[in-house]
Amino acid sequence: MREILAEILDLQPHWTSIKNDAMARRGELVRHAGPDWLRQFSADLANAIGIPIEDLGLEGRDGTGPKTEVPWFRFYSKERSPSATIGWYCVYLFDTDGHRAFLTLGHGSTDWTGVDFKPRPHAELAALADWAREKVSHRVGSRADMVSTITLNSRRSNLGPSYEAGTVCALVYEREAIPTTGQLRDDALFMATLLHEVYGAEASEPLPGAAAPEIVELYEATEKAAGKARRGGQGFRLTAEQRRAVELRAMELAKAHLIGLGWPNVKDVSGRESFDLHCSSDDGELFVEVKGTTSDGESIILTKNEVAFHRDTWPRNALIVVTAIILDHSGERPSARGGSLSMVSPWEIEDDRLAPISFLYSMVE
Repeated sequence: MREILAEILDLQPHWTSIKNDAMARRGELVRHAGPDWLRQFSADLANAIGIPIEDLGLEGRDGTGPKTEVPWFRFYSKERSPSATIGWYCVYLFDTDGHRAFLTLGHGSTDWTGVDFKPRPHAELAALADWAREKVSHRVGSRADMVSTITLNSRRSNLGPSYEAGTVCALVYEREAIPTTGQLRDDALFMATLLHEVYGAEASEPLPGAAAPEIVELYEATEKAAGKARRGGQGFRLTAEQRRAVELRAMELAKAHLIGLGWPNVKDVSGRESFDLHCSSDDGELFVEVKGTTSDGESIILTKNEVAFHRDTWPRNALIVVTAIILDHSGERPSARGGSLSMVSPWEIEDDRLAPISFLYSMVE
């Protein structure tokens, strides 16, 4: 492996987008030699990441057609990162000057919305990197040779800056001081344990800037029902128990808030009505819709019946949204805490704020 890294770095100053002998050799090294070396201890890598061996991915790329300035090869979970633009993974990157290589933990440059993948701005990638950096800080602190930023000196493409922005942490290999193959193997396994930490955290809480899990799940269910299911819904998802814990927390805060506003009688009617809380007093009644989410609550899901009901009862209605609810897994069952409450009353549902997710099309004329 030491020789593989050194030769790739020696070839970097000869980069050209047009395939020639130097670029052909570089392609052989990143597409085959690097991944083949990792394959020698693939079982240990999979174990360190905490995934089945069949889920371990090993691949390298140097550009399909025109050759890229920054070639790479990586190890990852196939399920969580089906493409290098998606999800978390560990990747070897090479600066354009051939001075140094990096083994980094980073994130791909796109985001799954439930419908398709959208490019992430560098600020969002940096926020993701900050989030993951906090998750692995207890392990990274043991490595004095770990850095949190890298510079690839990419001059003619936007790939280099994206790799830099999405980097959580990295080990640096200077061209004249590449470690022994044994040390490189230990480094790969150490980085795999960091990837394990991030995958675990991702399964327990939403990523910064990610779409609300309930919205992504609804999009994916709709796509599946229409026969358009797509691979790529990796990341944070709510189980039935987690979803229930979030709902209970939102209802708890909503009830307390309404009582504090002067509604002495607040009843949970969510199990039998098209709204959640019925408030009554000597002065009248209020019909309240409650939504809870672990996300920032930029969008919420409403059913057809909910929309119809609240339009009929306006202005004696209200919407309460509890955002940033935190799931707690310390007990036998998931529970929830925290949350930021906002309330709109009366709540008038405007057409321009509603967006259809799917349509039912009648075949009967």
